[in-house]
Amino acid sequence: MPPRQIAQRVLFEDAESAPLPQLPRDLQAQLLQQMVQWMQAVAVTINEEARDEQDYC
Repeated sequence: MPPRQIAQRVLFEDAESAPLPQLPRDLQAQLLQQMVQWMQAVAVTINEEARDEQDYC
């Protein structure tokens, strides 16, 4: 394994995990809704790009 991959593995696998912050439930719900909207927008963009690529083949 190249040295860079070894360093990355050590960085992520051997690091102690920090405690996750606890967000209020209303904020969690709002962030979840925004994440879903963002994922839907990304999916639409990916599908449009796939259709564009098919047009050129």
